[in-house]
Amino acid sequence: MQKNKSSQTPIIIVLITILLIMSGYIIYDKVFTSKETDTAKEEIDYDKVYNNYQKEMQKNLPQLTDIAFKTSDIEYKAGIRELIVNKENEAVIEFDEESTLYKKYGQNYKIAKDVLYSTSLLIGNGFQKVIFFLKIDGSISYIYIKDEKIEELKMTNNLLNIKNVTSIFNYTKYIENAPSTVGIYALDIEGKIHNLDSSILKNN
Repeated sequence: MQKNKSSQTPIIIVLITILLIMSGYIIYDKVFTSKETDTAKEEIDYDKVYNNYQKEMQKNLPQLTDIAFKTSDIEYKAGIRELIVNKENEAVIEFDEESTLYKKYGQNYKIAKDVLYSTSLLIGNGFQKVIFFLKIDGSISYIYIKDEKIEELKMTNNLLNIKNVTSIFNYTKYIENAPSTVGIYALDIEGKIHNLDSSILKNN
């Protein structure tokens, strides 16, 4: 009986050794491989991701991006009848013949190039508007329409020096014991949200 136990000892030792090796491999695979995966995730080339996004968006957007302003809008009162982003990615503004802007720029004026799309959004708690131009490189340019007596269109480029922007949108901020105000935000390809209105109001 004692002899059988002695003969089984090497087998037990081998099995324990194999078990320890397998356990060590599993631990290594879980700990170190997951670290390598996390590192790979951190090294995502967001510029490349945005470039692919921009190409797909440009391919799937309508040929013309058209902003038609209502007669009650401040842009319309200032003399801006419509804004079109054409197939060549040029933003072209059409002015009312009776406006000061028409006298300065003519009927149609190419205000920006390399534009992916344009949008017009409210800012603050008044009736001011901002016309945004999302550029092909993911940067933002804008024109601040403070009132209907505007005599010149001042373009500001590279707002906050942010890049890889995917969308620009309004969000109403409610403040206790104060009037609500309309904020403007930009979302980038990494999912980060940037507050734009603070910088715009500060510079205007």
